[in-house]
Amino acid sequence: MRRECKEPKFSYVICTTPRSGSTLLTTTLGQTGVAGKPDESITLSFREEVRRAKQLGTQDFREYIERAITASTTENGVFGTKLHAFQTMAFLTRISEFRSEPIVSLQAAFNRQFPNTRYIFLTRGEKVKQAISYYRALMTDEWHRLSKTGEIERVAGPISFDQYGIKKSLAFIERSDAYWESYFKAHKLSPLRLTYEELVGSYESSIRRVLDFLGLPADVSVPGQVVQKMGDERAIAWEKEFLSLEKVAPATVSILSDILLAPY
Repeated sequence: MRRECKEPKFSYVICTTPRSGSTLLTTTLGQTGVAGKPDESITLSFREEVRRAKQLGTQDFREYIERAITASTTENGVFGTKLHAFQTMAFLTRISEFRSEPIVSLQAAFNRQFPNTRYIFLTRGEKVKQAISYYRALMTDEWHRLSKTGEIERVAGPISFDQYGIKKSLAFIERSDAYWESYFKAHKLSPLRLTYEELVGSYESSIRRVLDFLGLPADVSVPGQVVQKMGDERAIAWEKEFLSLEKVAPATVSILSDILLAPY
């Protein structure tokens, strides 16, 4: 028998780009027990969605979305999700399919499925560092490290500096950030703005800013960090080499970035 979807009383979305600290933010918010359990279940790749469907115990698409929403909603009715710019078309498509009706824009999808959504815009100030981190993650398939009993999971293989790969990653990040800025401007939205640097530099106060923005109790305990920082000396050296070769400010670096983005 199909389970009933837990209808959220309140919803929010973390609008972001890869390597911005989003895993740290979503993991922490999920651990508070009151801020939803934000993840990417609705917009996972085919391979990851199949794995997630098995975890949720379903082989039916509509039931998968229902259970994904329920799994991302805490007992107080708060639903949270994370959405990268490149996932917006997939989000729009899946909500349209889930509701069995044509939905033509990202905002319409949110309004139809998650009315009165609040937005958190998570970015990273040092774009070249972010691009290097993204390039390395793509090449190694190591996206984060979680601390378990004092150990760090490591799956990365050796990769070498690649100017073109980093430049392509930088263009991807810049276009993604620009998409979210245009989305907020088009709909006159005022998201909570948070940076990677603020999150890692003032961890607890940043989490409390988010909780306050969501209207959640101030006395919620903030758990310790379980996501480990992946930057190292090699990344610093690559940044210097990249900037030396480009001889331009990061904001002026331009290369075609092929991202499929949803209409606003």
